[in-house]
Amino acid sequence: MSSGTIYNLTRALAKPYVGAHLIYKQRKIIIWKTEEVICTEMDNIEPVKVLEVSSSFIDVKSYNGIIRILEHEFETLPQIGEYL
Repeated sequence: MSSGTIYNLTRALAKPYVGAHLIYKQRKIIIWKTEEVICTEMDNIEPVKVLEVSSSFIDVKSYNGIIRILEHEFETLPQIGEYL
């Protein structure tokens, strides 16, 4: 999906609704808040690849840019280079 589609889906499903989700290591992870990061320099990186992880966000390559996950329910953070 594009960054805009992921962002809009996450906003639409945010609290008080069920939250957007993804599957990571056979577990359902709820995503509550994201933002789009515009970047055209990473067109050759595969979508859903984790690009950066910090205590406050996780950057993941989307179809056309980067989606920054700001609020989530990961118990163990993914590693850079993994796929979501």
